[in-house]
Amino acid sequence: MHWNLGDVFDYVATKLPKDKIALRCGERILTWSELDQQSNNLALALISRGLQPGDKVAVYSRNCVEYMVSIIGIFKARLVYVNVNFRYQTEELSYIFSYTDSVAIIFGKEYAEQVTLVCEQLPSISVLVEINDDTPLAAGAERFCDLALHHNGNTLPTSRSPDDLLFLCTGGTTGMPKAVIWRQDDMFHVVANRVASGDGVPKDWDDLASSIGSEISGKFLLCPPLMHGAGMYLALNTLIYGGELVLLPGERFNPKLFLQLIEDEKIVNTLIIGDAIAQPLLECLDSGVDIDLSSLKLVLSSAAPWCIESKRRLLKYAPHIVILDVMGSSEAAAFGRQITTSKNVSSVDVPRIFIGEKTKVFDQNYREVVPGSGTVGFIARGGPVPIGYYKEPEKSAEAFVKIDGQRYSIPGDMATVENDGSLRFLGRGNVCINSGGEKIYPQEVELAVMSVEGVFDAIVVGVPHIRWGEKIVAVVQMAESNSLNKEEIRVAVAQKLSGYKVPKEVIQITDMARGPNGKANYKLIQDYAKDYLARTS
Repeated sequence: MHWNLGDVFDYVATKLPKDKIALRCGERILTWSELDQQSNNLALALISRGLQPGDKVAVYSRNCVEYMVSIIGIFKARLVYVNVNFRYQTEELSYIFSYTDSVAIIFGKEYAEQVTLVCEQLPSISVLVEINDDTPLAAGAERFCDLALHHNGNTLPTSRSPDDLLFLCTGGTTGMPKAVIWRQDDMFHVVANRVASGDGVPKDWDDLASSIGSEISGKFLLCPPLMHGAGMYLALNTLIYGGELVLLPGERFNPKLFLQLIEDEKIVNTLIIGDAIAQPLLECLDSGVDIDLSSLKLVLSSAAPWCIESKRRLLKYAPHIVILDVMGSSEAAAFGRQITTSKNVSSVDVPRIFIGEKTKVFDQNYREVVPGSGTVGFIARGGPVPIGYYKEPEKSAEAFVKIDGQRYSIPGDMATVENDGSLRFLGRGNVCINSGGEKIYPQEVELAVMSVEGVFDAIVVGVPHIRWGEKIVAVVQMAESNSLNKEEIRVAVAQKLSGYKVPKEVIQITDMARGPNGKANYKLIQDYAKDYLARTS
């Protein structure tokens, strides 16, 4: 059986009561009938404006019901969804729209000014759709609700293909993103896996129908942005099985609101981003807030570290829940997981990942690592994997490799294999910094720091942080005639890069100890930064 996500959402809508709620974000609610009709209308509107199958449509917005309508409408129109980080600034936006060959942008009204500036430089963008119900539109933009509510909402008379594509943009080694190319059939086999019940991926339409509206499709509270791979994976999984997707409103994470939603909406499942979300939630619970967590069954975490002490604290407040850490990436979704409950939490000490038959660990010679050998290898995910990176043949050849006749995705995560077959996860094999689920690449930040007047040299590293996993630290060498002004450096960098890339700490050093070839010794600088902060904090 081969699948197309547009066909899947057409089918699911026919199997559910029309008044069943599909999406909720604050005061905004869409029933399954409304989601079906609005996504059909949006698809038809995009097609009527000249977009052809395979054209790229970028979605640049915070979480809202319109975001999910957009994703599903793009699938139904046989267009290519492109996720855009809403933290990007003008230069980053210009790059992503140009690199992905986007011809249409669906964007939140708060980003109208930036979209206008970028589009002045990119005449290839022909369609602008603004999520804006009540204020003047950006030049050349159409109102989202006009497109989604105009027409009769009928299913599109089109034949779709399992080879229709979607993009998941992820950070690159220089800080600029790469677009991971997924076939829709492969993506369905990732997001529709019924892991909890052990039934795997549906074999056919009847098998899919048997799970629509079942226990696995309960209310799901999504914390991460939909523009992140983890957020999109779980959102699609929830809706494919007819569940109700609850999105957290607001620009900033509000732990009290998050907990109140669990109580008020009787949330069954939720997805967070490691300690970046767990720490504020626990602080809120520790403050004595009275919240009923009895409906909650499953807490998933992805994209960032979550320490065992945080899990133990949460289980004291909700001993009945299951905590599921899902390890994956835009290139290799869900290659392993760790389950923590009240019964086993006392025996869990380090991140151990249990994998399925499609995930293996290979050494540098592509030999499978022997369990218990202590050999460090790279994690490789087989089965349904992406085609490659868009316009990146060399990087694609490195990351998507055929081993013993099986094609694997190798995103760069390193691990050792324990005697029981579990993995001891070691992290990325490069200097990528993971802060609150965001990938930050040092070279991009270093260039921004070194562009500040008075800075002679800079090396950027990540140091452990209890909430964010890692925080960014810039170690700088000032020119002889200049003194260090930490805040001026941070402000200057903030004018060039997204806020999450701005160093949290700036430390001065007299000698960067670069090698004769000019390469940075990241390990040495990271150790220096950790020691310095430990002594001065």
